Amino acid sequence: MTTGSNLPEPTFDVQWEEVYAQGLQLNRWPYDHIVSFFKRAPAHLSAVPGRPISLMEVGFGAGNNLLAAATEGLDVYGIEGSSSAVSVARQRFSEAGLQSDLRHGDFTQLPWDDEVFDLVIDRLALTNTTPEGAITAVGEVWRTLQVGGLFHFNSFGPAYAGVSESELAQGHVRKHDLAGSLKNVGGVTFYAESGVQDLFSRNNWTLEAFQLLTIESVMPVTELQPNKVITEWRVIARKER
Repeated sequence: MTTGSNLPEPTFDVQWEEVYAQGLQLNRWPYDHIVSFFKRAPAHLSAVPGRPISLMEVGFGAGNNLLAAATEGLDVYGIEGSSSAVSVARQRFSEAGLQSDLRHGDFTQLPWDDEVFDLVIDRLALTNTTPEGAITAVGEVWRTLQVGGLFHFNSFGPAYAGVSESELAQGHVRKHDLAGSLKNVGGVTFYAESGVQDLFSRNNWTLEAFQLLTIESVMPVTELQPNKVITEWRVIARKER
C-alpha cells in the first residue's frame, strides 16, 4: 500500500493536537450511530465462533467509542494523530481496567497486518484529512479488514456554510478557517455523493448502506451554531475478495 509520503499536504492538521492538548473535544460518551453499528454488525459477520469481534477506529480521539465497544466485549484497536488524545484515551482504558491497542500515527499508514479486523469505524476523522489522504486511508482500511468485514465511514456532506455546488463539481472541496465546532481545527473536506463513491471505487467494496443525514436548525444562526443545514454521509461498506 502507499504510505502517503507523496501527498501534497500533511494528512493530519496540527491544530487538532492543540485542541486536545487544551482539554477540548475530549468526548466522554460514544456516538449513538457508532454503538448501533458495532452492536448490530456481528450478526452480519462470519467470525470464528468463540473469538471476540475485533474493531479498529481511525481517529479515535479520547477513545469514547472504543471504550464503549470494549465494555461490550470487543477487542479494540485504534490510531490517532494527536499524542495528547492518545494519552487521555490510554488513561481512560487503564482506569476502566480494559485492554486496548491504541497507536499514535497517520491514518494513511496503518501499523497492522493484512486482514486482521472484523470491523473498522470512522466518525468524522477522515473528513479532516486531505482528499488524497482519505483515498489512501480507505485503501489501508480495506487492507486491514478481513474479507467480509465491515467499515463504517462518516464524513461531512455537501451542505455547509461557504461550500458551493460549483466547488463540489469534482466530488469534494476542502475548507479552512471554519466557524462553530469546526473552528481552529484546520482543513475539513466536504463530499458530494460522487466524492464518496470515488473513495470506495479503488478496492472491492460492496456498499451495504449509503445515507445522507440532514440536520436543519430552526433557530437563528449564532456563533456557536453558524449553519442552518449540516449534512453527513454515513456509509457501511463490506470488504469483498
